[in-house]
Amino acid sequence: MHMEKIFIENCCEILDSMRIPITTENREKGPYPYYGANGIQDYVADYIFNDELVLLAEDGGNFGSKDKPIAYRVSGKCWVNNHAHVLKPKEGLDVDYLCYSLMFYDEGKLLALLPMSEHDDMLISHGGLTYGGFISDTKMKQHTMMDCFEALINYSKENGFKTIRYKCIPHIYHKQPSEEDRFALFANNANLQTVDVSTVINLSSPLKMPKGRKAQISRAKREGVLIEELSGSEDFQTFINLENAVLTEHHGVRAVHTGEELKLLHDRLPENIHLFASMKDGKMIAGTVVYEYDEVVHTQYMAANDEARLIGALDFAVATVIEKYKASKKWLDFGISTEHGKIYLNEGLCSQKEGFGGRTDVYEIWELNL
Repeated sequence: MHMEKIFIENCCEILDSMRIPITTENREKGPYPYYGANGIQDYVADYIFNDELVLLAEDGGNFGSKDKPIAYRVSGKCWVNNHAHVLKPKEGLDVDYLCYSLMFYDEGKLLALLPMSEHDDMLISHGGLTYGGFISDTKMKQHTMMDCFEALINYSKENGFKTIRYKCIPHIYHKQPSEEDRFALFANNANLQTVDVSTVINLSSPLKMPKGRKAQISRAKREGVLIEELSGSEDFQTFINLENAVLTEHHGVRAVHTGEELKLLHDRLPENIHLFASMKDGKMIAGTVVYEYDEVVHTQYMAANDEARLIGALDFAVATVIEKYKASKKWLDFGISTEHGKIYLNEGLCSQKEGFGGRTDVYEIWELNL
């Protein structure tokens, strides 16, 4: 996957110039935490910060420790010495998303990584993601995953969390069978809280499309619809306007991303994010934004206006995506069709996706009460 570096100063204010170290003999005792590289060093009588911050260990940090954090969140009035960088997320960036990635070691060797976010007394993997379980290599074993969960539970208890919410990575995103975490959840008496229905096409062995769907694709071609892959700022904005019109009319909501944000994501990951637009007489009437992974292509957004629905323009766009990726990807993931707290199945939406030859794959969310 192509990646672009994002510098910390682009998403945070760096407040290091405000840090003031106080020697032990010069500290006046008080109620405010005095932070160093890996956490609270003392309590003092005054404070220099009063905000939601992330502190990142500098020199003096215990980087080899499995118990002391390299980066940690602080809130409210505090004092910070010169052994921790002070980062304040810029407007629009959640402090939780800046802070957490838990790393699991055995005798100094990294075993796994778990992206997490903190929400009150709950630790979530990850609050900003549809899924986000343990990331490991092919050397992971079942007994090792059990040890990782034991360490995760101990860490959570020691840091005052009462619940772990764990979002399993769907199997189609695995390069090898990797469901050790599901047994570990079961063995630790976790509760299955949510099962989302996603529709998936096996691109290496697709099911046949119904005649009605094929007829709609043929009609779109007869009506002069052309499928174009676009990447301009105005193109993403036009698509999001189309998406928001559909979402507002039928669901009373708007897209998670703005057109500007989609363009930014595309520019940072041009090989992985694509807009396929259904064009008629030079106007975008339907389209889909897809995210490309190693073995999966995922339709992040699909939208069509009334004319496009009538003549099969979106059907034509999706068929084009299937044709483009059938030789290079294993799966096409349409995403979930469950709504309203994940207990209501949007049967029309699900049926539309199944009409391309898709079948159900599930996204699971578990909760472990501590």
